[in-house]
Amino acid sequence: MKNRSFIMLSFLICLISCGKGPNRPTSSISAHDANRFVEQLNHDAYAFEYFHLVKPQTNEYGGWIVVDYYKEGNFSKSYAVNVDWFEKSNYPTSLGYYEWWKDSSIAVKYNQRDGLYYGGGYKFEEKATSIKDLEKIANKIEIINRYKISNHLANRYGLSEERSLKIAKLVQNWKKVSKKRQMSEADSKRFFEKVVGVSFVSTIEALNLKSQGDQTSFDALIEKASEYNGVDPESFKEILDKFMVY
Repeated sequence: MKNRSFIMLSFLICLISCGKGPNRPTSSISAHDANRFVEQLNHDAYAFEYFHLVKPQTNEYGGWIVVDYYKEGNFSKSYAVNVDWFEKSNYPTSLGYYEWWKDSSIAVKYNQRDGLYYGGGYKFEEKATSIKDLEKIANKIEIINRYKISNHLANRYGLSEERSLKIAKLVQNWKKVSKKRQMSEADSKRFFEKVVGVSFVSTIEALNLKSQGDQTSFDALIEKASEYNGVDPESFKEILDKFMVY
């Protein structure tokens, strides 16, 4: 039950950790805070970020990409996966997604001498790509990432499939729009409210009153947000007490 509080907890950590003092929450939420939340969720769900279009030398199947993963800014590992297999199957379900990943992903290593990726008895070489090819594969990866994030939220934190998918869509939309324009504080507040389920102004007021010793509004806000996200209020407050200083 405790892990189910992840969504609201993450945002409230941003609010309090960016405050003006140890007992005074900030009165704003920046695009940086929202970006940090989005990037952390993508990272935890192992969403595909950096990829290359490749083709295996051993057969003619298309749809292969090599995905690079980074840890703390440093390259970590690469996997070859076939995105066409995902598209043609009856996924996604929670079990189906992991079956697809197990069946289609191959750990690979890049060989600088011949420029090939090796793994699982396969050799992959990078292929020349057009803008049309990249757009096509990017659309497929967007669908896969949506279900990677959704399944991560459902399986790791116990959120419902419907709620997890809604949050995954919100996260992807934020990421997509933020690449086209600079996100504002107003954008961040709307994003906060759609994810958490309570108004930003109410959250700030409740946190300010709590810092002054009045717990009532804060408890009411926690209950409302918990109900919105399917979270147990008591479990949420246990995590809040454990991880926050206020």
